[in-house]
Amino acid sequence: MSVALLVLPDFLLVALGWVLRHRLGFTREFFAGCERLVYFVLIPALLFQSILRTPISAGNAVLLLQAAFAVIAAGVALS
Repeated sequence: MSVALLVLPDFLLVALGWVLRHRLGFTREFFAGCERLVYFVLIPALLFQSILRTPISAGNAVLLLQAAFAVIAAGVALS
């Protein structure tokens, strides 16, 4: 039952898109604009808000900084 509740919003979103496109006549340009809005504005805002609300202890913060430094160093070394 819990798996069905987890995927239900995804299926409802697909169904909403189908209804908007085929029943209400929204154009592809409308969906392209919505996609850009979600990708460039809404998802970064959601990630920023999620990061701000996540409690992080000092020990975990040090580990996160070390991991970030390692990823950046690997990127610089590989480029």
